[in-house]
Amino acid sequence: MSEHTKQTSKHIECIIPGCGFEASAPTEEELLKKVAEHAGHDHGVTELSPELVSQVKAAIVTR
Repeated sequence: MSEHTKQTSKHIECIIPGCGFEASAPTEEELLKKVAEHAGHDHGVTELSPELVSQVKAAIVTR
């Protein structure tokens, strides 16, 4: 497969120590939606602050 056709995705592991949540998505926007859902459901976070979004974005890797 050439570099131009290689599929990549964005991936993250939860930034909360001890949490085993991991997610992948084709775009950062879709991944952030998954992270927001997880944060609300599993950590009680109702709103992602700009600081939290920055921390999450810094933890995203491309695979």
